[in-house]
Amino acid sequence: MTAKLLVIQHDNDTKLGALEPALRRHGIEPVVVTPDGVRAASIEGMHGLLVLGGVMHPDNPAHELAIERELIAEAHETGVPVLGVCLGSQLVSQACGGSAGPSLRSEIGWTPLEMCEAADADALLSGVAAPTLFEWHSYCCTPPEGAAILAENELCIQAFRIGQQTWGIQFHVEVTPAIVAEWAAIAADVLHSEGIDPGLLVGVPAETFESSMAIADLMADRFGALVAARSASLTESSATA
Repeated sequence: MTAKLLVIQHDNDTKLGALEPALRRHGIEPVVVTPDGVRAASIEGMHGLLVLGGVMHPDNPAHELAIERELIAEAHETGVPVLGVCLGSQLVSQACGGSAGPSLRSEIGWTPLEMCEAADADALLSGVAAPTLFEWHSYCCTPPEGAAILAENELCIQAFRIGQQTWGIQFHVEVTPAIVAEWAAIAADVLHSEGIDPGLLVGVPAETFESSMAIADLMADRFGALVAARSASLTESSATA
């Protein structure tokens, strides 16, 4: 059985990016749906769920975010591995009993993060040390009580795990140089209003992108292994039933 990963992609320019190669190495088939297709989406037959970022806020009533939260909750409750990125992390928090709301300020650009003690034994983030990763958000989340806090900075919680197989990450680990350049061009007016030179987002040392993409590959490889393992387990159960 081919492992299937349900991917919710909110915007044309918020893609799997640097996460995709490692997922493909595990033989995973991404099943990409947009908000227009969320009503018809189902966790049934899926072995993982990945919710990407987007320009909307998690409390925006004009989008199918309530349905997304239902899908996240179902996946979490049934043991399907879940990963939420930026907006996705905020939806994961809400779906699992936490909250999300406006942060004290926007956070845009390359940002140093601090790894927490809980990350040392985490299935996705163990071994990641003091990374500088890409941010673009004005909302943040408060995970539910009992969640493991994996990374943070002075502004907000940056990564968390609920239970054993549900994660939220506020940073955009999926970015590549092409993705950052596209975002900077599309939102140049927004960046100028924030006092940010779009060129500074792209014009960082090559090592910054290389480090970020290496972390993306590591996390996707580990998440992909969980998705593939669930697929194999269900195949084995079906064969012996």
